[in-house]
Amino acid sequence: MRRFFSMILLAAMAWLVAGCSVSGDEYDKRLQAALPKEELAQAEQVLALLNSKDFDAIKKQMDPRFIGANFDQDIQRVGAMLPDEKPILTKTIGSRTNTFNGTLSQYTLSFEQQFSKSWLLTAVQLQKENGKTQVIGINVEPKTQSLATENVFTFEGKGALHYLVFALAVLIPLFIVLTLVLCLLTPIAKRKWLWMLFIAVGITNFVFNWSSGAHSFQLLHASILGAGFMKNGPYAPCIISLGFPLGAIIFLLRRRALMAKAASATNPTIATVAEPVKSGDSVDGPAAVQVDPPNAAR
Repeated sequence: MRRFFSMILLAAMAWLVAGCSVSGDEYDKRLQAALPKEELAQAEQVLALLNSKDFDAIKKQMDPRFIGANFDQDIQRVGAMLPDEKPILTKTIGSRTNTFNGTLSQYTLSFEQQFSKSWLLTAVQLQKENGKTQVIGINVEPKTQSLATENVFTFEGKGALHYLVFALAVLIPLFIVLTLVLCLLTPIAKRKWLWMLFIAVGITNFVFNWSSGAHSFQLLHASILGAGFMKNGPYAPCIISLGFPLGAIIFLLRRRALMAKAASATNPTIATVAEPVKSGDSVDGPAAVQVDPPNAAR
């Protein structure tokens, strides 16, 4: 039995690690197939102008409605973040498209660039309206390493909270699964499926970013098996969510009472009440007892 539980625990741990690991090649193929080609070409042109610090050419491609009074100072601050060298590698790592009323579309294309001593993340935001595409924003973030390295699932450099979250992410689904099996084997008078549904769901939601350690809490939330794992590509962090196994705990506390109720329903106790014998009636059968008067035998 101990060996069986050890195998289940190892399988759950492997499931967690696999859920937080995504093939980079597979993600890149899907991304390349989904990229808007015309907007990608324009965003790459803006990125090249940014690397060459040709800010006037960038300003000409901007939507005038998004050029603020401090645009020149802001773009100069962005330029100060750029290394004075050509990038070794430029890679498209993300794309998002939003369409409003079918007439206006916004695109955010994200790039990662490698330099000799640093990395740079750049997001170019475009807006297409009435057939014309213009730049509406540029975000630049310097990095010391690539996003894939930064967001890899690892225990190196992690603290006690990371180990606790990982342990709960393995143990809560395992606990719920074993309780479901126990419920299946437990005689319950009626509506066993409701109990199983209640057991299978974890309530509330604790969301944990494995890379940064940032976390949040949602009170009104339900999750199957009380845990979830999400990693949107190799450049995104692994997000672990935990739910409280309230249904499984309540079932274990109520299990004996449910079994007793099922037993009483299966083997009911039959009580027989004898009616009083009226004067002149004859009494037959093993339950009849005749009592003679005290002087009858004399």
